[in-house]
Amino acid sequence: MDIPAAPPTPPVPTTSGTPYSLILRILLILHLVALPVMALWYLFWGFFTAMHDYDPLRLSIATGVMYGLIMLDVLLKITALIALGRAPHRVAWYLAGTTAVTVGYLTVIFVGHRSNGLFALLPLLLACLLAGEFIAYRYLRRGISAAPAPQARTRADLVVGASGAVLAGLLASWIGIDRFAMLPEYTREDGPVLTADALADVLTGMEGPQEFDEKLVGGPIPWSECDEVLFTEWEELYVFESGSFKDYEDEIRGIWTELGYEVDESVTEKDGFPYLEATRPDGVHMTLTVGDGSRPVSEGKAVLAAYSGCTFG
Repeated sequence: MDIPAAPPTPPVPTTSGTPYSLILRILLILHLVALPVMALWYLFWGFFTAMHDYDPLRLSIATGVMYGLIMLDVLLKITALIALGRAPHRVAWYLAGTTAVTVGYLTVIFVGHRSNGLFALLPLLLACLLAGEFIAYRYLRRGISAAPAPQARTRADLVVGASGAVLAGLLASWIGIDRFAMLPEYTREDGPVLTADALADVLTGMEGPQEFDEKLVGGPIPWSECDEVLFTEWEELYVFESGSFKDYEDEIRGIWTELGYEVDESVTEKDGFPYLEATRPDGVHMTLTVGDGSRPVSEGKAVLAAYSGCTFG
């Protein structure tokens, strides 16, 4: 008994060797190469835009989202290149994903950084490459079979998309949290206000109100944990005209405690001089020590100093 032959399997659509396939491949590679360039450019540009509109939480979220989008875009470009040779009709899904990512770039810049300056041109250049990819793909589809791909490819697309979104989200969260921990809470303009308030709180709490005429103001000065280019530490000093370090130590420690400062008792001497330090909940820290002679007017006298912590700008 003759067994009927199975119907022939339709050929898998291929784009090998077609000119539009080559053009699309070149555009995808150019797009892929441009993404690390944009990541580097964004790294530098982000610092300078922050000087004009500084909000640590918003900028941290914007930075995390931007790098998450870049990672997702890289994944989409790589999968599009792979699909171009194996299942060209699926390339449209990856191009659509890149379109959403490009809109995300512009949203981060315009909403997250509130900027419409020169940097916005780079995502627009990527959008031009994307437009070229769509045009090349349109002509490519005209020359290949429109036969549907097996369902496995659709499931594979879902896995790729979901995996990329999860990885991008994890990267965005990690970078955003890391950036938020790195950035100071205050701008440069906040520094003098913070130090003046800290000194006023302590001095007005002392027995026999201290005269502010004797206050020496110095700053901005770079501090140990500050970058001298992007960050500044403000310092304000109050020089006691009479009395020794011991005369004020217990009283000031008590005032710091009442104000909610965290007093550090681990260091009692620094550079050969008695030393007491405390930190306010908002990051401002104060010291009580003895003038070391770097400023003649404070040499040998008890000195109360307030430091703003690193400020941006």
